[in-house]
Amino acid sequence: MVLFFHGFESSLPSGKVDVLNDFGFNAIGVPMNYDCKNPYSLTHDFTVKCKSKLIIGSSMGGYFALKIGTHLNIPLILLNPALVHRQISFDEPIEYGHHRPKIWSLLGELDDLIPFKENQVELLKYGAIIEIGKHGHRTPNDVFRNYIQGIKGELDQIVEIID
Repeated sequence: MVLFFHGFESSLPSGKVDVLNDFGFNAIGVPMNYDCKNPYSLTHDFTVKCKSKLIIGSSMGGYFALKIGTHLNIPLILLNPALVHRQISFDEPIEYGHHRPKIWSLLGELDDLIPFKENQVELLKYGAIIEIGKHGHRTPNDVFRNYIQGIKGELDQIVEIID
């Protein structure tokens, strides 16, 4: 199963889940309830229960994905993850996990919320493969579709290895 974690000011349904399913992934969108008292713990526990093979996270969902992925050793795709300049904290662990899963990241050079160059520096600490797009903070579905098309062969290998 592939999980999609939406951002703080986003909601479901998400066209990105549709894109993933169009490519043959068994993807679901996780309703991220950032307003409850323990959103990280709920998301972590749901990820464990689902036995997720891959997590895609956008913005704050990307931050949660990186924390969870490095604790559970799950490959990740991160879209403008909120790794820097976050003004809100949750019930997440202070430290990232010790695992270094495969990470792909698509950053928008026109992102006006999270400076892509600072995000890039953080992502490189985890060995992420980073691509910079000509979009803003929100990743348009057509940009996401093209990105997934470009890495699908690698994703298929990861899923096969994990299966």
